[in-house]
Amino acid sequence: MSPPLVLSRNSLSFSRQPIYEKHFILALNIEIFRGGLNLSFVGGVDVGATSTKSIIIDFKGRLLGRGIGPGVNPFTMGYEAAAEIMVKTLSEAMRGVCEFKDLACVVFGSTGLETIKSRELVKSLIEKKSGISKVFVVTDSRIALEGALGGGEGIVVYAGTGSFAIGKNARGDVHKAGGVGFLMSDEGSGFYLGHQALRAAVRDLDGRGERTVLTRRVLDHFGVEIPEELMPKLYVKPIDTSAIAALAPIVTQAAEEGDRVARKIVESAAGELVNLVEAVARKLNMTALEFPLASAGGVFKSELIHGLFCSMIKERLPRAYLIEPRFKPVIGAVIMALKNAGISVEKGLLDELEASQRRLVDIP
Repeated sequence: MSPPLVLSRNSLSFSRQPIYEKHFILALNIEIFRGGLNLSFVGGVDVGATSTKSIIIDFKGRLLGRGIGPGVNPFTMGYEAAAEIMVKTLSEAMRGVCEFKDLACVVFGSTGLETIKSRELVKSLIEKKSGISKVFVVTDSRIALEGALGGGEGIVVYAGTGSFAIGKNARGDVHKAGGVGFLMSDEGSGFYLGHQALRAAVRDLDGRGERTVLTRRVLDHFGVEIPEELMPKLYVKPIDTSAIAALAPIVTQAAEEGDRVARKIVESAAGELVNLVEAVARKLNMTALEFPLASAGGVFKSELIHGLFCSMIKERLPRAYLIEPRFKPVIGAVIMALKNAGISVEKGLLDELEASQRRLVDIP
């Protein structure tokens, strides 16, 4: 039997290895290199309202490039402009690493694209602008799920300015609760806490509600003396939900100090977040199962809210066990990209992704 014949050229090695004594197979072993024929890269893009983050990794999970761009709001800027920012931010991560044609798959997880129609439209625009052969556009909650659980099953609950819970069961079914904006949802979020504080302050001053330290603290926060002076600050177009959510730490601090009204608001917020998780668990037939539950978002930085949430979860979903999110959402996007490129995401690759994530300390 003849020994294998190996020819090397420009980091490509062609191995001719015998199958039987007189028959050979030509195996193409593609190594990571810059330029030329190469589909050993995938990309992930986390498209948020504040900023857009992108990364490029190889099939072994090694971080090769990253980019940061402006935030995106498809409702106000339009789909064309949103897609342009997504592609430009991706190209920042690709600089000096690869070209669009070298990408086996890219997953974009975006805010503001909750309908299939909107995601398909943006996908089409990205494909036209980049020529990438395999593009997936999903919601930002979807990549948060994949990142927090490392691509596995379980539930993630998020409470920042807004709120939602999203989960995946062993069959791969996915369900989300909440996350459709402050007018229709966002219970338990920073906005919810701030909004309830504003209402409590007005009721206190009107004489319709219980006295609370929140009244003075809310007015001082905005630099006003009476609620009427708040109106031009709050009733603007579009409504600045983050300005209202900024009241959340004031509420949690007052609750920790023993203010009864603030305590009721905090308990209500924790209960609403548990409701989100329970709704997802019911839809996915997971209420009687053991599953990981990850919590994320600024609201959970409050030890009081986190503690109340954990206690309520133990009562209502006793087999759920709490974990810290394993990866950032942008890593969740590349996990999805790897799977869609046909790469098995197992322990060794996940460990390498953790090493890559440690290099993303400046990307939230």
